[in-house]
Amino acid sequence: MGKFNVCGLNNRWFVFKFIGGQYQFPCGFADCPLFNRDTYHILSVASKRSVIIAFYINIYSLKLDFSMCFLSRFMKPFALLLGGFLLGIQLYGQDLSRQKYYRLVDSRGRVLEVAANAGNNDRILLDAKEKGNIGQAWQLIKLDKDIYQVKMAAATKNIDNGNRRSPNGNPALLWDSDRGNENQHWRFRELSTGKFIVTSIKSGQNLAAKERNGNGYLFQVPADSTDITQLWALEPIKEKLKFPPPFKGEAWEDESIFAVHKEPTHASYIPFPGISSLKSDPSFLDTGTSTRSPWIFSLNGDWKFHWVKQPSERPLDFYKVNFDDQSWKYITVPSNMEMEGYGTPIYTNITYPFKNDPPRVMGAVPADWTAAKEPNPVGSYRKEFELPADWDGKEVFLHFDGVISAMYVWVNGKKVGYSENSFSPAEFNITSFLKPGKNLVAVEVYKYSDGSYLEDQDMTRFSGIHRRVYLMAVPKLHIRDIAVNNQFEDHFSKAILSIDAHVKNSGRKLKSAAYLDASLLDPGGNVAVKFKPVQVDRLQKNWEAAYVLKAEVDQPELWNAEHPVLYNVLLELKDADGNTLEAINIKHGFREVSIRDGQLLLNGEPILLKGVNRHEIHPTLGKAVSVESMLQDIMLMKKHNINTVRTCHYPNDPLWLKLCDAYGLYLIDEANHETHGHQQIAKYPSWQPAIIDRTVRLVERDKNHPAVIIWSLGNEAGGGPNFVAARQAVKNLDTTRPVHYEGMNSVADIESNMYPSVDYIIKRGEADSEKPYFMCEYAHAMGNSVGNLQEYWDAIESHKRLIGGCIWEWVDQGLAVPVPGDASGAVYYAYGGDLGDKPNDGTFSIKGLVTSDRQVKAPLLEVKKVYEYVKFKDAGIVDGKVLLINKYDFTNLSGYQFHWTVLEDGHVIKEGVETLGALQPNKSLMMNLPITKIPWKQGSEYLLNVEVRLGEDQLWAKKGHSVAFEQFSMPVSVANIPPLPITDKADKIHVNENRESVKIFNNSFILEFDKQSGMMKTLKYGNQSYVTNTDEGLQLDIYRAMLDNDHTGDWGQAYDTRKLGFDHPSFKLVEMQVQERGSVVYVHTNMEATTNSGFSLQVRLDYTVNADGNIAVSATVVPATTRYFIPRIGLKMALQGDLNLATWYGRGPQENYIDRETSAPLGIYHLPVSKMIEPYEKPQSMGNREDLRWLQLTNPESKKGIRVVTRSKMSFSALHVSEIDLGTAAHLYQLHPGKTTYLHLDAYQMGVGNGSCGPIQLPKYLVPDNTCHLSFIIQPI
Repeated sequence: MGKFNVCGLNNRWFVFKFIGGQYQFPCGFADCPLFNRDTYHILSVASKRSVIIAFYINIYSLKLDFSMCFLSRFMKPFALLLGGFLLGIQLYGQDLSRQKYYRLVDSRGRVLEVAANAGNNDRILLDAKEKGNIGQAWQLIKLDKDIYQVKMAAATKNIDNGNRRSPNGNPALLWDSDRGNENQHWRFRELSTGKFIVTSIKSGQNLAAKERNGNGYLFQVPADSTDITQLWALEPIKEKLKFPPPFKGEAWEDESIFAVHKEPTHASYIPFPGISSLKSDPSFLDTGTSTRSPWIFSLNGDWKFHWVKQPSERPLDFYKVNFDDQSWKYITVPSNMEMEGYGTPIYTNITYPFKNDPPRVMGAVPADWTAAKEPNPVGSYRKEFELPADWDGKEVFLHFDGVISAMYVWVNGKKVGYSENSFSPAEFNITSFLKPGKNLVAVEVYKYSDGSYLEDQDMTRFSGIHRRVYLMAVPKLHIRDIAVNNQFEDHFSKAILSIDAHVKNSGRKLKSAAYLDASLLDPGGNVAVKFKPVQVDRLQKNWEAAYVLKAEVDQPELWNAEHPVLYNVLLELKDADGNTLEAINIKHGFREVSIRDGQLLLNGEPILLKGVNRHEIHPTLGKAVSVESMLQDIMLMKKHNINTVRTCHYPNDPLWLKLCDAYGLYLIDEANHETHGHQQIAKYPSWQPAIIDRTVRLVERDKNHPAVIIWSLGNEAGGGPNFVAARQAVKNLDTTRPVHYEGMNSVADIESNMYPSVDYIIKRGEADSEKPYFMCEYAHAMGNSVGNLQEYWDAIESHKRLIGGCIWEWVDQGLAVPVPGDASGAVYYAYGGDLGDKPNDGTFSIKGLVTSDRQVKAPLLEVKKVYEYVKFKDAGIVDGKVLLINKYDFTNLSGYQFHWTVLEDGHVIKEGVETLGALQPNKSLMMNLPITKIPWKQGSEYLLNVEVRLGEDQLWAKKGHSVAFEQFSMPVSVANIPPLPITDKADKIHVNENRESVKIFNNSFILEFDKQSGMMKTLKYGNQSYVTNTDEGLQLDIYRAMLDNDHTGDWGQAYDTRKLGFDHPSFKLVEMQVQERGSVVYVHTNMEATTNSGFSLQVRLDYTVNADGNIAVSATVVPATTRYFIPRIGLKMALQGDLNLATWYGRGPQENYIDRETSAPLGIYHLPVSKMIEPYEKPQSMGNREDLRWLQLTNPESKKGIRVVTRSKMSFSALHVSEIDLGTAAHLYQLHPGKTTYLHLDAYQMGVGNGSCGPIQLPKYLVPDNTCHLSFIIQPI
């Protein structure tokens, strides 16, 4: 550490340095081995002559120079004391962060430099020193002894190692400052030269100056003591830096401005002039998604519209009444501009579509980004309307349910206000702006604003007025807000119902008191309770007061997702004479949410959340989702046993909540917060008001919905004080619901994680905590996916602390686009990049359980099976005993039917229907089935199918809908392996062998092998050829067109085995033998298959050919030991003959895989091969069916074809496109099915797993690199 000068009188000088763990004294002092490298000490030297010590500490250069003047009047003890004091001074002086700014200088005298407005992932340059350049100024933020973060002076970004550790080094990058991010932790170690080595705590590599393309860049590289590029000097900056002036943008680039003249949010309600009009309204009579209230005036429909690509081009005077908009076109409201042909939808997951520089959204971006062409589109909307004549004297509010992302509003040429927050309502009091008759409303909508930083959800980025717009009229004295709550007594037999009403006087001071009157109507429409009226004070103008009405309700029917019982709470505001001033209705569900003993309880009953995450998206409407689409989603969810929806990641359309109340779905209602690309916003004080405002508006709008059982503070928005404040804001408003926030579990009542493994949730289930554990996202449903779902739920149902999870995600986010060159009107579903959007995350938008147009995918059927509410156990099925367990939380089974079926080799031989009675929740019932007298046949396979169906119509499904099933194998007989049929009626078999081929034939068939390769080259039955060359014949198959979930490891990289040559292995024939034995010919081949990556397999194929054309195939495959995942081991054929009808005995009817077969019972199924294509918008391997017994592929017209009878366990797929086609096409429309049927017969195929975002396949579902066998018979039909 530095140099110490010790000076005495009479020119007595002593100089010593700290070298290699010792202080060296050239003047005769003894060496002192008491000091360690990287620690700094003051040696107190005192002689018999006492000293005065004067010192100067140059803490900027980190060199400590001490002058010690030895005098004769002071004693040794005092010198020792001062020496210790100096030690403390020196230790304190090693804090590099005490200097405000440094330059970091490399061995060539260049300094680190970045642009003052640099962003995340920007690289760090080395350039010549420039005095006053803020881009060359850095702060050292001390974390621990000699460990610092290196922060830009001009921005809250640090030097980051990029979360990498390459053997050859990698660029150091900029990233948002985060004290807890170890990638930003650097150890500064000073050498005796005064230079520093700067080492990453995370990677162990050193910062170094490296040259690339003629420029110097900052890298991290492996440590090398001989590399001078790893040496750095710290130069204190003493001159004044040129800081840019504080940024002060427009409201849409100012995080402190998010609402101007915006009304406080209130509960969703519809005002009426009286009870009679209220009770005759659709909002009262049905689910509340429409209204004819005379006090609601819809502004939906056609608006005049003008679009520009950036704010500087917008029409500045468009809001004026006399503005000429004759040349403008019309746009539908609600809608997204992009879906109406204005601007580009951009799909991005994490990366902001603009420069990441909060609160700015107009920074320079790369030239190929969409924002370079469309920097910040602005839509200008105008609409004229006639104010209803009977609204005179009313307060009138302009209400927007949702606008992306920011808007200014004018009425009749006067500015009304401003709003951000794309998914919460914006309401403005426009009474003073209106005039009788014709009025004009004008809205200026910005696609991007500072609010967009809080809306970095994994979704397509749209803009526009995407939800309803309407005017609402109320009397001067009106109910501004209402909250309805209940508390239970006597084990839910009694409820105290409370109505908290906020009454506001917007007119003159009341001359007389008014009062509030309320009643409760039961589900049948009868008055259950009359509340005692409450008097309203004579309020001053613009005063608001809160009033509470309470009543006891005996034996209320309770609301839950299984029985969504809704009452109607009618509230009237009346004048002193009893005349109704205003009437509103709130649909109320009596229910209680609580947490106890680590479980989530509804009405005192532990519940499991069988959930999905649902974005609001439609392939032709974008985010302007219709009620019809909402209902379609709800019907599908209910039919597939889904009971929970997380409103990812923003408040959903208020109409959605009304539907969930009525149809019965639990909601995790999430605030509009996601800062995935800039999570440090959670710690920025200037953003806290906006975050709290969004949280409050969520709770205030949705507080009366029984479907909402959990509040969520947001998603992937980081942790920090802003979310501590957000939690408190929720609790200040509502203590009846728990809070969830995966980004900061410490502020949540529920612990949660995303995409954990099965083993991890088991550990969390065993942990001692009062908080329930919840997977807010899991089972990433991207493409052919949702593996091992059963294992997740086996863990959940065996650990009481585990309360379930929400699958990511419900629906593909594709947008309907015309197929290029197709005149028929056909569409495909575009994902990231298809529309020219950049940056984008490609196919990552296609990861739903249903397709963009709501077709059911096979993974959803697995979800239905695993989520089912009735379980079955073998209690002695040979004797007809099946234990049925009711796993519903609130439903007895009196409205259900029990069906059973016995199958013999796939055919029904006996079936029946039994009644269940009122089997209570979580109770079991022994079913005794009359099957003991069935005559079992030796050699046949028997299966028992049991099923529970709806016995009566429900709101969401018709009678007969299946809610649960199970299949049991009857242990009465074991199916024999079928022998090779030999018939005396067949023509004599012939063998014709030459140098090129071996031909085996008679009058009914031809089978030919190529002697150079050992491959089958001809297979013909009668006049129909099924194989015509060696490419079509049986051969080894190890390639599977990469699934979205095929990854190198948990959270790993995409695993495409084409890069390893698995799609085109080379074959070398090692041995081929042909033997004739009577009416049978034996063909033996032995070959080696090798990929271009060096992976090899030994393949033995034995054919036993009978005179009637039956061919028994036995395959033995011995793979070499490999570090690669093997996707499959099997055989494939490309069959001719237009074989378009598949009939099989195996699992089905939908595709299934080894880790997704619970939902696919064994049976005999029929399906056109052309229908075995699965609707994965990004094609990938598909169509597998496990546990094949036999398969027939036939020509529907000729009824001819081939039959495969298995003699070993195997799966199959049959498609009119090849695996190569599936791996090549970017979209389904690019597949061109032909008449060839590509048949795959697999001994093993890897499961589908969840690896596209989370854990890959479980070890037991991987393909082992062990010897495997396949055995089957090919027969003519």
